[in-house]
This record gives sequence, structure tokens and C-alpha cells, in this order.
Amino acid sequence: MFLRGIGTHDIYIGILPFVGVQLLVLGLLIAWPGLVLRDTPAPTQDAAAVERELERLTPPARGGAARPAPDAAGEPARHAVRRIPAAELRPWLSVAC
Repeated sequence: MFLRGIGTHDIYIGILPFVGVQLLVLGLLIAWPGLVLRDTPAPTQDAAAVERELERLTPPARGGAARPAPDAAGEPARHAVRRIPAAELRPWLSVAC
């Protein structure tokens, strides 16, 4: 649909206040980062503990195959990358789209 009297130039001029507000807020956040940041430091996490928790939360593979046993250091075994057949992806694709 074409509106007579409104050109591309008018549209660009119309967005200038919005860009100006964004630049103003960006400047405020650069000047005072405490507006959005907490004063308390983020908790530190052990990478191995995070990986163990993720491994624990990972559902078993289809067909009821068990997860590989951890190695001697207690780390989860590394999985080889496998190609996922399209039939397994279809239910996920229908939800995502």
C-alpha cells in the first residue's frame, strides 16, 4: 500500500527521536553502569561441577541407552558428535516454527 505524500525521507526523519533516545540511554549506561549492574560480584562456579550437573540433567539417549560412565577423574566421558536424522528433528522443528 502506498501513501501519497509520505516518502522515504519522512520515514527516516520520523525515526530520529527514537534513535536519539536509544543513544541517550546508552550514554547514561556507559556513564553510570551501576544503573543496571549489581554491587555484589557474581558467584564463581567450578567448570567441572557445572559439567557434572549438565550431564546429570541430560536425558538418556533414545532407546534407553545408558550414559557413558565417568572416567577415572570423575569427569563425564566425551561424546562423539552424531548426525541427527531428520525424523528425530521434525517434532522440534514444528515447535520452533
